[in-house]
Amino acid sequence: MVRSTPDTVTRDALDDYLARGWFRFGGTMRTTRFTVWEERHLRSTIWTRTDIPALQWSRSNRRLLARVRRDYDIQVHPLDVGPEHEALYRAYCEHVGGERPANLTDFLGGEEAIDCYDTQQITIRRDGRLAGFSLFDAGNRSIMSLLGAFDPTHSRQSLGMASMLLEVEHGRERGLAWHYSGYVLPGEPRMDYKLRVGAMQFLHPDSDVWQPIESLEHTVLPDQRMRNALDRIGRGLGRAGVRCRRMLNPLFELAESPVISERMVAEPMLVMVNSNRAPFPIITWNDPDRVYELWTGLPAVIRHRRTWDGPERSTGTALIQGEVGRFHTASELSEAVKGLLA
Repeated sequence: MVRSTPDTVTRDALDDYLARGWFRFGGTMRTTRFTVWEERHLRSTIWTRTDIPALQWSRSNRRLLARVRRDYDIQVHPLDVGPEHEALYRAYCEHVGGERPANLTDFLGGEEAIDCYDTQQITIRRDGRLAGFSLFDAGNRSIMSLLGAFDPTHSRQSLGMASMLLEVEHGRERGLAWHYSGYVLPGEPRMDYKLRVGAMQFLHPDSDVWQPIESLEHTVLPDQRMRNALDRIGRGLGRAGVRCRRMLNPLFELAESPVISERMVAEPMLVMVNSNRAPFPIITWNDPDRVYELWTGLPAVIRHRRTWDGPERSTGTALIQGEVGRFHTASELSEAVKGLLA
């Protein structure tokens, strides 16, 4: 996880961030190759965008847009959220579940962060009552979708999907090139609804080149390479009689925190080697460089909250004490580990 907290993000700066695979989370711009989904599954983070000029609506999307325009009043305007939006957001969060910021101000990163971006809004009403809304940041060539929320009593009307299509239509009317909807996680179908927009591209995690989503190969993604590499060293150590275990590191993004960045393991998965004395050997896989990294460190449990008002929880991770070296093959690494244990 890499993050930036700029004082102001101009429209040109936003276009640049998005083209490089960065996205707004709260008040910060971030990018990452990995997501630990629900603290249980390692997934590759695949950034997506819609090529607006190339887009031709599918029949189902045309029908959805036509129905929403017929049955609802739709307005596009600068950010303007009030009590009714907060109430709808709370009802929406209860309906979809998961841990989310308690209110829209927190969702947008706080009052100071709100002023950093040119955030726009699509409001959807029926008979004067708020039925749904979406928030998006505007660039000179692109739109970044932030949130699509709807009143659960309108859930059968597909207003969440409709609000995304309305954002794309707004971009087309402005002559924009790209609509960025965030990321998908291959292996997690709940994120695939974004692909239904059409004319979708993805940022290749190795070449950093945008390509048609149809060319995405699930078998060569970074998460699979990391699992394969760590399983390979695990098997090699096992044959040598060295006990170890592969474990997820759900809090790997905290490695960017200035408080603990020098001690936190910065990869989302690691191999912890059993030892009779501390510190223990810790193995990680640096996917961009395609090398193993060997550290000494200790297991740790960190108490944290996913949101400011969320429940406190304890999550296992590992803290580093020192770096031993980098290795291109599992056999070289295995010898180095055995040397540490001797």
